[in-house]
Amino acid sequence: MLVLKNNLFLRVVSTVVMIPCAFWLTKLGGMAFSFAVAACLGLMLFELFDAFDLQTGRDDLVRRLKYTLIVSGIVAVCLMSVGDQALSFIMLGIIWMSSLLAGSVKCVYAEDGKEKRSLDFMKGLYFSTGVLYCILPSLAVIWMRGENCGFPIVIFLFSMVWSTDIGSYCVGKVLGGKRLCPSISPNKTWAGVWGGLGTSLLVSMAFFWWCDISLGVWQLAAACICSICAQMGDLFESFVKRRLNLKDSGNLIPGHGGILDRVDSLIPVICLVALLMLVYEVGQIIPVC
Repeated sequence: MLVLKNNLFLRVVSTVVMIPCAFWLTKLGGMAFSFAVAACLGLMLFELFDAFDLQTGRDDLVRRLKYTLIVSGIVAVCLMSVGDQALSFIMLGIIWMSSLLAGSVKCVYAEDGKEKRSLDFMKGLYFSTGVLYCILPSLAVIWMRGENCGFPIVIFLFSMVWSTDIGSYCVGKVLGGKRLCPSISPNKTWAGVWGGLGTSLLVSMAFFWWCDISLGVWQLAAACICSICAQMGDLFESFVKRRLNLKDSGNLIPGHGGILDRVDSLIPVICLVALLMLVYEVGQIIPVC
């Protein structure tokens, strides 16, 4: 019980510190916001490399190219922050191909000490997908922040995701009840799902009132979709960690684990909203007849 209380205390303190910092950096925008995203990306990639290394336990190109790939990811984010979107995505393609190759090549040593290599394409595919999982939303959130009305859009996403996380955690702890998916995440309950959804709806009402936007069906639907995507993202990372026999992606944030544990709900929401914004902008440029 004491451990549980200490963990809850650390979780609350971490949240109280992180949320105002995230809002402040989002408000500043520009290089301050981009630097924060780049720092988070670097830490996410470190956690990904550590998880892959623990899973494979082998001497391979991933270890040798670790820092090169991390720096390349940060460079791609920096390119996006200065508005060079084309070069940023070219860089992303190069990183993906490099990570696919690095993750596929397995280095072994024969008895005579000579290095021999073999290919494990599926391992490479898993690893390169993980790299995209980290870098793509980082690029997307910087692009969104730089667009017209970027600040309220990003703040809305943050608000929906964090209100969902807080609501589902608190309601699930208080009410308990039937487990959502015990084989993947034994602590998640259906009460928590509805609690997170209800909390996000309440916060969305406050947000639209603050922005002086009329509340309607579409606004509430957007809040519901963000909340559901956030919970699916949380469940997906729980599935991945269970496959890798990991409890947390790291231990950087007290009470939360690693950076990936903190942004797992945010990643699918960012990608979905960025895709919708991109489709809308393309539709403005190329009207559908």
